[in-house]
Amino acid sequence: MRGSLQPHRTNRPTKSDAKRNDPFASIRSEAMRYFAVLASAVMMLLLGGCRGSKTERISARMALEGVSNYCHSEFDWSPAQDNPQIMYVALADSTDAEYKLVFRSYTGALTYFHVDKETGSTRMVEFVPALNLETEAGTINLRDYLK
Repeated sequence: MRGSLQPHRTNRPTKSDAKRNDPFASIRSEAMRYFAVLASAVMMLLLGGCRGSKTERISARMALEGVSNYCHSEFDWSPAQDNPQIMYVALADSTDAEYKLVFRSYTGALTYFHVDKETGSTRMVEFVPALNLETEAGTINLRDYLK
């Protein structure tokens, strides 16, 4: 029928035929997803990452604030109301790598806080001078106690 309105079909493949018959289409698609994730990760690293990922070095003031906040949250300070000198937090020593702070309890026991200046990881050591007894008291992350 010559006057038919049906389109003339050729044997040439169309773009959609090429996509359906492409054995590498799924591989290319997966590679593009991988590239997008990789590019995002590189951009985050170059731009400083997400909020809070850049950590500043712990200063002496930050160490004192964090240890003081920790001690006020963990220990009863009511005995120090009448005599504030019996309980305190102070900077005892400092090296290139850490700060050493001391907390004095009203009982006379001392807790030493060894604060890593880079990470904020803090090792605690309790010392009872009357008994000459020293024990490891655990670890905290000082950054958790900074406001």
